Amino acid sequence: MRVLIGQAARFTLVGVVLMGIDTGVFSALHWLGLALLPANGIARIVAALASFYLNGRYSFAGHGAPRPHAIRLGRYAAWWVLMTAISTGVLWACNQSFGESSVYVAKPVVEFVLAVIAFFVSRHWIYA
Repeated sequence: MRVLIGQAARFTLVGVVLMGIDTGVFSALHWLGLALLPANGIARIVAALASFYLNGRYSFAGHGAPRPHAIRLGRYAAWWVLMTAISTGVLWACNQSFGESSVYVAKPVVEFVLAVIAFFVSRHWIYA
């Protein structure tokens, strides 16, 4: 149980940093005039690179069976594509339903929900 709590705490700390990176890059790009979908995609790519490194190095270091980084990266990439599709779809739906300003509120909420799910996927599949 201590291991799980420690991993969750480190994952949360890394996640806060990543949420700031993701939301900050998205907001800056969209504010500068880049369309919603490419801005979200670029922000998620930047955050994904940081996430794979930081979670592998700190959150789940030494967890699970030793696997080549290529296997973990492949699993991470598959999960990332799914999360990006969900995130982008929700932001697009908010933009269509509630207007452009809604995406600035929706973005951190969507990413928080996905992060909770990602902890368990990371622990039991990506870094296992």
